Amino acid sequence: MHRYSGVSAALFIILISISGILLNHTNSFKLDQQQVTWSWLLNHYHIGYPNSLVSYQAEEHWLTQADHQIYLDGNYLFEQSAQLVGAVAINDVLILAFQQQLVLLNTDGERIEQIDIASVLQPFANNLSVDKQSTIINAIQTINDSVLIRAGSIVMLSNDMLLSWQITSELSHWSSTQTLPTQLGQEINQQFRHHLINWERVILDLHSGRLPGPYGIYLADISAIILILLSITGIALWIRRR
Repeated sequence: MHRYSGVSAALFIILISISGILLNHTNSFKLDQQQVTWSWLLNHYHIGYPNSLVSYQAEEHWLTQADHQIYLDGNYLFEQSAQLVGAVAINDVLILAFQQQLVLLNTDGERIEQIDIASVLQPFANNLSVDKQSTIINAIQTINDSVLIRAGSIVMLSNDMLLSWQITSELSHWSSTQTLPTQLGQEINQQFRHHLINWERVILDLHSGRLPGPYGIYLADISAIILILLSITGIALWIRRR
């Protein structure tokens, strides 16, 4: 019994030691940057698929928001909690309209610039009756080389790639949501799960005993108690034999 308990405790110590070493060198191993992709482990953490996919087509590109994740043609870009309300393409630049900002990307998904709606409206503050709805972008579109956005009842137009704006009454066919191609939607659903948990979290849960579930902590406690008892009894046996 003493022997088997010793083996069990030794395995526990090895597990704790290895996970502890990995956690001490998280930056070196880049554990916080490596995402978990094992389906069984994601299922263990009850990580499911996005509640919804909101997609806009900008020329040949697809911009999609899966809950708080933004994708370009199925490639993960960044996290964004604000709602995506439109996307357009102009001069090889992709413009994503969120409720309170515009984000400019190149066709590789690299961020070029970010423009807040407050800075767009600021030059017109004295001439406009700006209410709460006017500070929320709800649509975007392009006409030739011009970009139009609608914020509340205000429509604004830029002819110089968003460097300056003017109030306009021009109506437009606004960017609207579209249904993703089936295969692209499936790829985004899979990638969505892969960006919700990293290996640092898994190893931390393993180290603390939380990974097996609600009883894992008690299992770790029992293993620790066994190790303490083995140490005490081992010392006692050594003293007795002297």
